[in-house]
Amino acid sequence: MGILLITRHGETNWNSQGKIQGHSDIELSRTGVQQARLLAERLRSVAVDAAYCSDLHRASETAEIALEGRDVPLSRTPLLREYHKGVFEGLTNLQIQAQFPYQYPTYLSKDL
Repeated sequence: MGILLITRHGETNWNSQGKIQGHSDIELSRTGVQQARLLAERLRSVAVDAAYCSDLHRASETAEIALEGRDVPLSRTPLLREYHKGVFEGLTNLQIQAQFPYQYPTYLSKDL
């Protein structure tokens, strides 16, 4: 039986600013690149047969760095993206609450 490893992409500038990303294609920050390198080190002794990631840059770059030097196929797919957050993307929670006070409680419950 195989082992399934799941990891999140490294930090982006929007993450550090508290901005909502969803489908917005934001690149890794310097910290995010370093996190991906640390992931590669941690996975160095782990056999990896296949890798899958979102087609967004932050996920693809994290996976590419983590798999660097390995002959492992990387499949990118939009099916692994975070859900699209519409007009909330690029905003912080405080901005969403101020600009969309009636939708904010629903957003928090992830029912939007």
